[in-house]
Amino acid sequence: LNRLSTNNLGSLDSGMGTATILTTNKGRVIDFLIVTKRDDYLLALTSEDSTQKVIDWIDRYTFIEDVEVVNFTESTVMFHLLGPQSAQSLVNASKLISIDINKYESISSYVDDIPIEIIRTDAYGVLGYDIITPINNRKSLWDSLMKLGEQFHINPVGTDVLEVIRIVNGIPLYGRELSDKFNPHEANLLQYVSFNKGCYIGQEVIARLNTYKKVKKYLVGILIESD
Repeated sequence: LNRLSTNNLGSLDSGMGTATILTTNKGRVIDFLIVTKRDDYLLALTSEDSTQKVIDWIDRYTFIEDVEVVNFTESTVMFHLLGPQSAQSLVNASKLISIDINKYESISSYVDDIPIEIIRTDAYGVLGYDIITPINNRKSLWDSLMKLGEQFHINPVGTDVLEVIRIVNGIPLYGRELSDKFNPHEANLLQYVSFNKGCYIGQEVIARLNTYKKVKKYLVGILIESD
C-alpha cells in the first residue's frame, strides 16, 4: 500500500493508522482510504461503493509481494459512534479503562463479551469511532450500545442527518465531491500526500503540479447567510 498510495505507511506500528489516497497514473483520485495496522495485517476502510475497485487495483499492481487481500465487508458489520461523549460511552460499554487513541489509531476490546475493533476516524468532522465486529454479533452489539442511550443520549440517526453533519464540517466523500475527475490538489487533500517518501502511482503528476503551482481549481465550502 505504501508503494501504491500517496501517504507514507512504511513506519506504522501495531495500533497506528493514517489516511492515504489511491491515484491513477494521471494523479486522479481512485479512493480515499483509512488504513490502520493490526498485529499481522493492515485494515483498510474504503469508501462505500469502492471496495471491489480498490481490491482490483491492489491486485493489479501487486507483482512480487507476498500479500493477500481479504474482503471482510460481507462478514462484518460496522457502526459509527459520533459525538463529544462517544469515547466515554465506549469506555463504559467495553472493558477498556480509557480510549486514548489518536485519529486513525485502533484498539481491540469487548462489549458484553462481543469482540470489537475500535478505530477513531472522526469521519464526519466530529469525534467519532468506527466499531467493527463479525456480522453474527450485529443485533447483540446494537442492543448493548442502545442500553447506553439514556446515560449518554445515544440516538440512532439516518443517512440524511450524517450528510448534513458531513457537509457542515466540510468533509468530502467519494462519489459526491471526490471522484476520478479530480486530483488531491483540487480536492484539498494534500495533508494525506507525502512529497518525500518516494515513488507511487500518480506521484509524478502530483509532484509536478505542486512544483509548478499549476492547480487552477479547488474544492471549497460555501456558507450562505440566509433563511
